[in-house]
Amino acid sequence: PTITAGGNITATGGTGNGGAGGAGGAVTFNDPTILATNLTVLSNGGTGTTTGAGGAVAFTAAGGATVNSDGTPRSLSITAGSGAITFGSTVGATNALANLAAASTATAGTSFTGDVTMADVANNDVTVTGNVTVRADTTILTDRTTNDGDIAISGTVNADLAANRRLLTLTAGTGIIDNGSGGAIGAIGATQEFGGLTATGSTLRFGAITTTGDTDQDGGDVNLTGATLLSVGGAITASGGTAGAGNPGRDAGTVTLAGGDV
Repeated sequence: PTITAGGNITATGGTGNGGAGGAGGAVTFNDPTILATNLTVLSNGGTGTTTGAGGAVAFTAAGGATVNSDGTPRSLSITAGSGAITFGSTVGATNALANLAAASTATAGTSFTGDVTMADVANNDVTVTGNVTVRADTTILTDRTTNDGDIAISGTVNADLAANRRLLTLTAGTGIIDNGSGGAIGAIGATQEFGGLTATGSTLRFGAITTTGDTDQDGGDVNLTGATLLSVGGAITASGGTAGAGNPGRDAGTVTLAGGDV
């Protein structure tokens, strides 16, 4: 079965009157989802003396929680407040989206479990406000034949578990890769390291990047290409992992940089 989403979904908390805002409701898509129109999902908490908790938004069918347009590129915008956002599989793999915006203040932020693909239309950007967690090897693609969108991540980016050695690829063509405000993306791999990072765009702005191997694992490769500008404002660490008892040390990853100032 599939879900065809043809209208916005609002499950926001109520406004407090001298008290706290109400909690937003969880929104769960339990089957592959097709966007039949531009879709906005709101599950943030209500305002008041304190803001209510946000409701989680999840596309969760095991291995089948795909999200696609219906053939016409559609926009997807999700605002979850303190609730986490989880994509359980690919986004736009069959029929690409026009653009994607996801906003969450949860520690895990927005989780991706597979590739994210935008269509060849104007403003085909991917914008994540908050942190990102990568739960499978993931490519975020906005590089198309005519239109190249920006990739913006305002928070940190981590794998679900360093031992899984996740690979993250950001491909923006002539688009910009940064935090969406002209600054650097938050630290990448600081909490759970990646198995490798590749990023290509016109302008790239990163903070610290860590692809150090876990126990008995090699360090991950880092490949950054900014056709106009490459700016890395923190340390790049691609060291080999610590050896287990009786084992040799592991190899470091390679670091390849091309572009402007580092």
